[in-house]
Amino acid sequence: MLMSTGFISEFAIRKITKRSQKIAVCILIVLAFILVWAELAVGIFGTPFAGK
Repeated sequence: MLMSTGFISEFAIRKITKRSQKIAVCILIVLAFILVWAELAVGIFGTPFAGK
């Protein structure tokens, strides 16, 4: 999961030309990673993926 987040971030950094857009996209990618990680770890949203 961490490696795929890194690859996606690297891809976004290489393809996007404007610096402000690079920062925004990377923040969104990291935020999505943190939300998925938290859901899989402790089930903060209560989905079946949390293992409850």
